[in-house]
Amino acid sequence: MTSQSDRENMIIKLPVINNNPTTKTPSNCTNCDQKLGKQEYWIMCGALKETKNSASMSSDLLGFLSLSAHGEINASIEIVKNGSNGQSDIPFCSKKCMTNFWMKCINMLPEK
Repeated sequence: MTSQSDRENMIIKLPVINNNPTTKTPSNCTNCDQKLGKQEYWIMCGALKETKNSASMSSDLLGFLSLSAHGEINASIEIVKNGSNGQSDIPFCSKKCMTNFWMKCINMLPEK
């Protein structure tokens, strides 16, 4: 059985969402793949199509989330690509896993 520490240090494959039109709610942590429990944490990103009096999800929108470096070194890390209806939800089992995920993504960016 894989330990919690080993699961937290798993290599993540990006983008974590790539045109995933699923209506099924994810049941595992994006960082450690552990089943989600009673307390969950989410990164939610998206776009809404503005109408005259409100805004709503729309099938003609594709969501994205990326981290970038600009300057002497230019790089981009795609975390979400082509999020269906402009929406993407990335689940985590704990704040520690959410933080660990962000740090893994940030550390993928090159540094001068």
